Amino acid sequence: MMDPQTALQSIYSIAKLIYDQARLVKANQAQCTRLAERVRIAEESVYGLNTIENKDHYQRGLNDLLTCLNNCLRFMQEFSNSNSWFKYILKTGTYRDKFQELNDELQKSMQQLNLGLAAQQIVNHQQDKVDQASDYRFILSNQDRIIQLNQEANSKIQQLSSEQREGQFIILQQLASMKEQITALNINRSIPKPLLDPRYMVPYFELMFDKKIADSAFGEIYLGRWNEQVVSIKLMENLLTEQDKDFFIREVQIISQLRNQQIVQFYGACLESGRACLIMEYMEKGSLYEVLAAEKLSAEQQKNMALDIARGLHYLHSQGVVHRDLQSANVLINKYGQAKLADFGLSKTKATSVKTAGGFSQAVQWLAPEFFTQRNNYIEQSDIYSYGVILWEIVTGQRPYATLDDILNKRREPIPNIVADVYVDLIEMCRQQDPAKRPDLSTIIHRLDISMLRPSSPGPEECYQQGIACESEKQYEQARVYYDKALKKDYYKANTNLGLFCLKGRGGMPQNKKQAHDYFLKGAERGHVRAMYNLAMMLERGDGIDKNEQCALNWYEKAAQQGDQQAVKKCEELRLRLQDVSYRSFDHSMKNTLFL
Repeated sequence: MMDPQTALQSIYSIAKLIYDQARLVKANQAQCTRLAERVRIAEESVYGLNTIENKDHYQRGLNDLLTCLNNCLRFMQEFSNSNSWFKYILKTGTYRDKFQELNDELQKSMQQLNLGLAAQQIVNHQQDKVDQASDYRFILSNQDRIIQLNQEANSKIQQLSSEQREGQFIILQQLASMKEQITALNINRSIPKPLLDPRYMVPYFELMFDKKIADSAFGEIYLGRWNEQVVSIKLMENLLTEQDKDFFIREVQIISQLRNQQIVQFYGACLESGRACLIMEYMEKGSLYEVLAAEKLSAEQQKNMALDIARGLHYLHSQGVVHRDLQSANVLINKYGQAKLADFGLSKTKATSVKTAGGFSQAVQWLAPEFFTQRNNYIEQSDIYSYGVILWEIVTGQRPYATLDDILNKRREPIPNIVADVYVDLIEMCRQQDPAKRPDLSTIIHRLDISMLRPSSPGPEECYQQGIACESEKQYEQARVYYDKALKKDYYKANTNLGLFCLKGRGGMPQNKKQAHDYFLKGAERGHVRAMYNLAMMLERGDGIDKNEQCALNWYEKAAQQGDQQAVKKCEELRLRLQDVSYRSFDHSMKNTLFL
């Protein structure tokens, strides 16, 4: 927290930047101008504090006001960037809720300072409505230009390798999405309750489709980009029936609540008129089904994938979710060889707000016998049976071929003699006809962990990824062992993870901030952004080492240059703190002319 005098000087500096920024905005000019005027009132009110010798009483209030002004400045900058203002406008329009939030925050800060300023001098809701209407008229009168700018921006970075007909369809759908969004921005329009949680909604026009990579029961799957991140886009084809929508919403409700290293990451979803898609983590190698058809897995790969799937399923069950469609086609593999569970459209959850899907899996070879004998009954132990089939696929490299008659009559694919005993035992236990006799996932994971397999030594990347997987399961000591192995193989990113373990006293390592600093420094010098950021934080705070804010700024700047947005914000804050400018001689008469 800044001392009162430094906070005052920073307030004057940020206020001037806000006044300048208000002149540069390309849209929402009325609301930005009004916000700048209210900032001026607040700034002039605190200017009198310069004459007070002891300002300690105002320290927290001044720091809160400074935070508020920084938020105002960053928000205005969104509308002044020539390359992106039209994207922000298309997404939310007049941003009336955000402007109201900032106005309320400004008013609260002034009330906290208790300088005798009347609340109506800061916020006037009648004025706000007039400004919103003015900004909305600007959007309406310029909607064709806004849509055109968004289309041009998309065309510069979107290169479809799919057929021309498919590319044209996507572009037409994006144009329709933009037009619908403009209509939805009407401030007087009644807004229906969204079908999806707004936190996960992504407008269709924000998605970049690069190329089609697969077909699925869901529709088509594209490699694409969203928010400058490579993603997989699962696009539902054709017009959506009410049943299609219900199925889609169910999957979003389930997968949006799952966060685990062995679950394919969900980023967002789009559900618009005639359009529906899921935005997911891109898994470079495709499904386990495809991988097994293309390559023979090493002993180490077999064990790692078996563990990944077991851990993912264990997490799923701990969240009260039964997969109900577990098969090798629904296990995806990334470029590091990690396996993650996907496709939760048929899953069942204990959450009362989520309906259970009426459909069922068609993957007979992976379905447990009770599914057929007990009126489609599917429980956690049924997932265990499916896991046993997948484990058989992993260690044999073959595809399951059992028919419904085979399953009901206890006939399953034989296990070759060359398969290791630990796998033979687990496969036989998982494929028990009686669900009660199947092992739980904790037992499966334990058996795999202590198995006496002697695989070839994993490479540095594999060691590091195994450490990540163990850490996600809070197996910190095992994670440290893998990070140590990766570091011994000169995998520099492991410095950062070991530094964090030293900082927190985790993984059997005593808390040692000096050693943490040394780890971060080694990682930062090799170019790891996360190491740079953590090193800068320690230097900025003097956390267990000598405080050095200038050195901290240097590392924040290096991290920011590599795209770390948190580092960008820290650079702004730290530069302000390090400025040695006298604001007492600031010419306030010049400021008073800014809005004439």
